[in-house]
Amino acid sequence: GLTPRRLNPREDFILPNLFSIGLVNRIMPIIQQSVELSKKEQVEGVSKLLEKIARYRPRVVCFVGLCIADIVKSTAVKGKGKSPKSKATVGLQGYKMVHAGSTGKPEYIPETVFYAVSSTSGRVVKYQKADKIQQCKDLRNLKEQLKNHSFDTTDLIPLSSPLHTTMAEGDL
Repeated sequence: GLTPRRLNPREDFILPNLFSIGLVNRIMPIIQQSVELSKKEQVEGVSKLLEKIARYRPRVVCFVGLCIADIVKSTAVKGKGKSPKSKATVGLQGYKMVHAGSTGKPEYIPETVFYAVSSTSGRVVKYQKADKIQQCKDLRNLKEQLKNHSFDTTDLIPLSSPLHTTMAEGDL
C-alpha cells in the first residue's frame, strides 16, 4: 500500500501529517456523478484544483478515474506545445507543475507530477481488483523514486504554478 500500515477509513485526517498524502474526493461540488456537471463547470473546477496543488505542493497528485484526468489534462496542458487531445491513461501523466520557491529548505518540493488510476467504481469492469492493486503499487514505487530523487521528470510538460503567476502579477 501507500502507507506502512493498514489504516481505518476514519483515519484519513492523519494522512497529510504522517504520510504526506492528501485526499480530495472531488474537484467539483458534491453531486451524484461528475457527468451531472457541464463541461464548463468541470473546467472551472480544474483551476481551483491547480491552485490547491500550487499551495500545498504535493509530490504526486493521483486522479482516481480517467474522466477527471482527461479534464485536467485537456485544461492544464492546453497551449503548452503538445496536443492534449490524446486521452489520459493509467499511470504517470505527461505533465508536471513546477513550483517557485526556496530550494534551501529540506522539505522543499520543486514540482508535482500527475498520476491516474482507474476508477474504484464497480461499474468499471475493464480493470479488475488485481489491476487496481498493481496500479497502487506502481504509484507507491513512483512516490518513493521521487522522494529519493531517482526519477527523471525532464520529459514531462511543465505547467507554471498558478500561485507563482499570481505572485508575479502582484496579486498576493
